[in-house]
Amino acid sequence: MGVLSWECSKTLNERFAMFIATLTTLAISFSTPDEWIDNRIDEVDREAMSTLVGYAPIEIGGSGTWILPSEDEEAPSWSNLKGKVVIVQSWNNDSPEGRLVIRAASKTLTRVKDKENIALVLVHTPDEHEGAEKYCKRNRVKSPTVVDTTGAVCNSLGFYKDPTNVLIDKQGRVRHVGLKVKSLTEAANSLLAEPFDPDLEVKTVPIPEGVEREEIPFPKFSTNVGSSKNIQGKAAPNFVVEDWVSNPVDVNGKVRIVEFWATWCPPCVASIPHMNDIAKEFKDDIVIVGVSSEQKQKVVDFQKNTKMEYHVAVDPQRRMQNLIGIKGIPHAIIVSDEGTVRWQGHPTGITSELVQQIVDANRGGGLPINTIGRWKVKPVADG
Repeated sequence: MGVLSWECSKTLNERFAMFIATLTTLAISFSTPDEWIDNRIDEVDREAMSTLVGYAPIEIGGSGTWILPSEDEEAPSWSNLKGKVVIVQSWNNDSPEGRLVIRAASKTLTRVKDKENIALVLVHTPDEHEGAEKYCKRNRVKSPTVVDTTGAVCNSLGFYKDPTNVLIDKQGRVRHVGLKVKSLTEAANSLLAEPFDPDLEVKTVPIPEGVEREEIPFPKFSTNVGSSKNIQGKAAPNFVVEDWVSNPVDVNGKVRIVEFWATWCPPCVASIPHMNDIAKEFKDDIVIVGVSSEQKQKVVDFQKNTKMEYHVAVDPQRRMQNLIGIKGIPHAIIVSDEGTVRWQGHPTGITSELVQQIVDANRGGGLPINTIGRWKVKPVADG
């Protein structure tokens, strides 16, 4: 009876905790204190930015050009930054105010109470964007910067020419817009104090149907395809396997990564965690299939101790491998939905930025253009 009472008490306590968490979520305020607001921001732009409040911003994807603090760092995405408070600050290297604002915003990262769960993303506006990379490298800017060459990135956030900002909470929702730089620390601390619920779904700001998108080209071909024929820009061989280790998947009409690997190959095994990350990040956009030329049971036994979070198949006849002329593994190809090989090489060369650009180009463009901002962006070119 005592055990039963303890279990009942435990259940009640869990329910009460969930109830309190729900009340806390409902009590979250989406209003911004007047003293935080930068009144110098044009009301047209403030109104545009305010339409984002309560929503997740549109993913930048392949739009813009990223300048990253180190070669090992990958371009961030809003979804990957969930769990952190994110300050998105616009700037321009051509004006004293534009240059000073990134220094001031960067200081916020050192002043907040929880330094592990805050991030700063800088957005360089289109004016004089040609000098942005040189400025960032010369001044050792430590935060990732996306250089908006067309205005599409700024339009998705409501940014115009004056430096301004958007604050995103841990859930990925825009909470505050157009703040004074000196108020960023207080605003960030208030968001850092809130709990994070990884299961909470946040809607992305609505995009009108049929909206035109910014033109995004497919990436340049890889210069190192390893020991195989270079089939980039050509039709991929018909997808064929002997048997599936995972649940089968139809790859036709989908953007897909096909990786050729084996359980006995150390570089292949080493690349699995990376491919798991790519599969997780792009689960709604692409299909990944790892194809081994080994017997099915060999791969089944291997997977008992190694988690592969993407589709896996075997083809001992090596039909696709032979057509591509692959002499060394691991080797991967990325194929657009109509069947053209858009990239080829070692799977560790498959970055998030590369995949996002292929996904964007495949769907006909990147960010929606001329949405809430004032920059005039050219639509996707015909043909």
